[in-house]
Amino acid sequence: MTGNSATRDFPTTTDAYSQTNNGGPDVVLSVLNSSGNSLIYSTYIGGLSTDFGLSIALGKNGNIFISGFSEANNFKNYPTTKGVYNETNSGLSDAFASKFSNLITSVGDENNTNILPKEITLEQNYPNPFNPSTIIQYAISPAAAGQFVSLKVFDLLGREVTTLVNEEKSAGTYTVKFNSGNLSSGIYFYRIAIHSDRLKTKNFVETKKMVLLR
Repeated sequence: MTGNSATRDFPTTTDAYSQTNNGGPDVVLSVLNSSGNSLIYSTYIGGLSTDFGLSIALGKNGNIFISGFSEANNFKNYPTTKGVYNETNSGLSDAFASKFSNLITSVGDENNTNILPKEITLEQNYPNPFNPSTIIQYAISPAAAGQFVSLKVFDLLGREVTTLVNEEKSAGTYTVKFNSGNLSSGIYFYRIAIHSDRLKTKNFVETKKMVLLR
């Protein structure tokens, strides 16, 4: 979703384009999980004056497009990229279009028709080896929909490092970003666990290895 916020405490994520308001109302962009109770990505974007996000669209490969207008006379303060049609404001208020790449991993065709995964899967993280962060993708089948999902990271000695997911999930494909923080180089493991009477085995547990290289 997109809109605008003049507050200094709008919730943002650690990988946000900007975690702070740059002056006046700024455009905000937020991506929530399928349950609507957790942020996947959230950011401010704007210049020194008033910026409004008015519309949003989901493209292929998880790209998100937003458009709106900015009232900044020095429009160059609204973030633009090289080679765009116009980097400067031509008057009091100008339109803008912004693209955010790879924010959502969705399974579907070009018309965004969702295709639910047939089985639970845990993919190999990418990149691997990694530094400082990596992406982990997993899928929840309809049989496991609404069940409690746990995704945790462990060190080589089996000690829990962090919990990435710890909530009920709808059927679908998800990605989560693991930031290594102050962890040292070495081998780590990430494990997904789902417990449900609706599964043939009642329990689904899978573990994969990843390598952190400083």
